[in-house]
Amino acid sequence: MKVVIVEDEYLASERLAEMVKEYDRRIEIIESFESINETIRFFNNGGHADLVFMDIQLSDGKSFEIFEKADLKVPVIFTTAYDDFMLKAFKTNSVDYLLKPINYKDLRFAIDKYKEFWSKRNQPESMFSFDYQRLASAIEAKDDYKKRFLIKVGDRLKFIPVKEVACFYADGKAVYLLEKKGHKYVVDYTLEEVELEQLDPKKFFRINRKFIVSLESIKEIRSYVNSRLKLILHTPCEYDIIVSREKVNGFKMWIDK
Repeated sequence: MKVVIVEDEYLASERLAEMVKEYDRRIEIIESFESINETIRFFNNGGHADLVFMDIQLSDGKSFEIFEKADLKVPVIFTTAYDDFMLKAFKTNSVDYLLKPINYKDLRFAIDKYKEFWSKRNQPESMFSFDYQRLASAIEAKDDYKKRFLIKVGDRLKFIPVKEVACFYADGKAVYLLEKKGHKYVVDYTLEEVELEQLDPKKFFRINRKFIVSLESIKEIRSYVNSRLKLILHTPCEYDIIVSREKVNGFKMWIDK
């Protein structure tokens, strides 16, 4: 079986690949793509796979654009942070979903399901009855991104509007919210959970394992060693803010929209 992974988070892509190999070492992961454009080029240039794992929200947009611009007649298992109550309405025999953070049991079930139905189909095209446009429309309508974070300050509680956030960053086991005014607060989430709070991907970007930055807070972008980028924010931060090499292309596309 030949598999393609479409995922803009490097660590998530690596972890998914490891779990696929754990399921069956004979599965060949032929490509891993971070963006919509890379995926479109692959399939429009004759690329072939038996199965695709695809994140819904990529750094350069929602992956449904791939189906509009590429002749993609391949079963797709979506990986997504969207709530499963909404996605249940769109489950078919041809497509399944892995909700992030992905666990091995769910992945095994999804691949088993794919193999079972694929083996029973004489005409593979019959598997592609899934209404991608309907799901895309539903997700666009659901864009109820988080509006504020509740913060504990001593014995008081206060909320910080998302529009006032410069960045989120991890320091040891703690995750901090850096307010545009310069104050920092501990938030009761992991950085991965902050991502799952549905920050608007047009306004926030995960630049590495430790930082999620706000577009409005970026003052300057500088070249940095090893093909990376260094960000200077309007709000001073105690750490260097570096876009990892794996994230540079996605970050540039995000900035250039």
